[in-house]
Amino acid sequence: MTALNGYGEVPAYSTVYHENGKLSYSFNASGTYTITFQIDPDNKLNESDTGNNTASTTITILPADLVPTMITTTQVTYVNVGKPVTFTCGIRNHGGVGTSAFNVK
Repeated sequence: MTALNGYGEVPAYSTVYHENGKLSYSFNASGTYTITFQIDPDNKLNESDTGNNTASTTITILPADLVPTMITTTQVTYVNVGKPVTFTCGIRNHGGVGTSAFNVK
């Protein structure tokens, strides 16, 4: 993925943070990814050192991690023989990505 955003001027010996220096991205799969920002990718600026125009960081997107939570029932604690009882179990995803459909047993 490449995002090209214009950037305003940066005064000498200064650091500037600007909206165009942000990148928002939604990862569709778990794994480890390297995010790299490259400044002046077209070499349009006259710089003393173009070897320092990239910065990278690594991010890990956690897989889904499903955990059953509290089991509840709308019926009272005691039920007569032969009468149906309905239970409900909550499911919490502690992971970093959503899941597709799955079965509960």
